Amino acid sequence: MGYGNWINGNDYEQTQEVFGILPFDAALSQDLGMLRYDEQFVKDQHPRHQWLSKQQRVRFAVLPVHTNDERLLFHLYAENSPLFTSLNGQPDFTGLCKRMNEHADGKNFFYKVRYFNLIFASIIMVIAINSRLCSFQSM
Repeated sequence: MGYGNWINGNDYEQTQEVFGILPFDAALSQDLGMLRYDEQFVKDQHPRHQWLSKQQRVRFAVLPVHTNDERLLFHLYAENSPLFTSLNGQPDFTGLCKRMNEHADGKNFFYKVRYFNLIFASIIMVIAINSRLCSFQSM
């Protein structure tokens, strides 16, 4: 087995499994308003997370809402956008991704896909519900 913090990799059976980052489908990218990866653009503009965007084959990396600017924009949409008040009670996450992707610049804003926004929206909704409950209880 191992000695201290060192682990002998030869103690494990080799497999054919591969771990990696899959490129985004061209049709999905286009539907969400994401431009394809462009080596010349990267050389000229120096966006952040270049390696990831190259693996994903999109101009800017697809990341969860994580920068301050993205959080502010998401909150703005959550408070004011009809994308958050659909008839079935569920936000239009595909529409939200398209709107957020319009702001992508590779520095402060990055591409979004539905899954990441769903997680972030769940957190925001829990916070909003808790703050409403707190203000209701203080009445």
